[in-house]
Amino acid sequence: MMRCVAGLFVSVALASGCGDDAGGAAGGSTGEAASTSTSGPAGSSGGGDGTTGDGNTEDTGPDPDDTGSDEGSSSESGSTTGEPVECELPDTAIGGRVWTDADASDESTYLAAFDPRVDEAAADFEVRLLDGDGLVEQTTTCADGRYGFAARAGTSYLVATPDVPVGGCAQRNCPRNLWSAVEAGEAVHILAIGDSLPVEGAQPTFPQRLADRLSPLVTTTVENAAVSGSTSTQWIPGTTYWNSNVEPNLADADMVLISIGGNDFLDLAAGASIGNIAQVLADAEALLIEVVGNVRTIAAEIHTLNPDADVVFTLYVDYSQSSISPWDLVSLLPAGTIYDLLADARSMIPADDEIVVVDVLEPSTMLDGPLDDLLVDPLHFSDAGHDFYADEIFAALGGIALSGEDQIRNVSLN
Repeated sequence: MMRCVAGLFVSVALASGCGDDAGGAAGGSTGEAASTSTSGPAGSSGGGDGTTGDGNTEDTGPDPDDTGSDEGSSSESGSTTGEPVECELPDTAIGGRVWTDADASDESTYLAAFDPRVDEAAADFEVRLLDGDGLVEQTTTCADGRYGFAARAGTSYLVATPDVPVGGCAQRNCPRNLWSAVEAGEAVHILAIGDSLPVEGAQPTFPQRLADRLSPLVTTTVENAAVSGSTSTQWIPGTTYWNSNVEPNLADADMVLISIGGNDFLDLAAGASIGNIAQVLADAEALLIEVVGNVRTIAAEIHTLNPDADVVFTLYVDYSQSSISPWDLVSLLPAGTIYDLLADARSMIPADDEIVVVDVLEPSTMLDGPLDDLLVDPLHFSDAGHDFYADEIFAALGGIALSGEDQIRNVSLN
């Protein structure tokens, strides 16, 4: 069991010992009639104690910049008095660090790392470990921002930091309603909206697979209201899909899962002139601003009508890494263009919007095999692809399916 005595809070990351730090992590139907499915809790139990901390989290490996002791003896990092603060962490399972992202570099769970030269560790910050029975353990971070839990292999957990203030998640992945629902033993209803990715390809698609991953923690239902071929402008408040697929389902939604924007760019590419690549790039940058604006408008209205709903926005994989890219223009564009556009989209969503941003872009560039292995056609996902999306969303929400190896989840604060 971990016991920490500390003061000032700064940054957050997960690690298995006081001395380990961590860096970056670990299609649709026809629209009017949405499909509904349910995953019931498989349930798991645990015991212990701990506390909560809020911020953004990620599953990552050890950070070489860390200077603490694996034995968890003493640490001055983050202390307001400069006095060593004794800290004992469990030997295994789940851990990390909480910190303040002083240089605003932590855009996602994959782009976040504690830099002791710039960032400040968050001491005495509450972190909770949840499973299917609710609260398993709570703890507070050490003076250097570290925390840890001795969890059981083969069990699914959520690491929750519920005290992060609104807009305080630097990595933009604080699903406040989900954490509260799991702790209270309440059911969670997911509403999926947007383009064809949530409904086409191998079945079941990633919204239901996400529900399956959540099922050991909480009873989860899915309303898949996505529409194949739809663009972002077709989902903004007041449009047909908003009126038919979003608003009627919003009151019951605990989480709204959004995948939109790809078809906007496919439409642009279809009408683009390959003889003027400079103009294509300029048009793409202007369209990106419009698409991100539409996502933010949709999220804001969701929060207005249902303030308790978590809004989860998934980026896209880097389709230019595939040999069957849906964009014929890709071969004519400067290398890295698709990645850069998606990275810009990631950076344009501010933390104050309270949107959980699922960064599937970065891991799509770090696959062991080709991106083709995730696809059944130029756009839609195979079994492996839908599992990939579901796993990334689950991790962004704080989920950990403990397999026997230590897991790290970092949290960075604005």
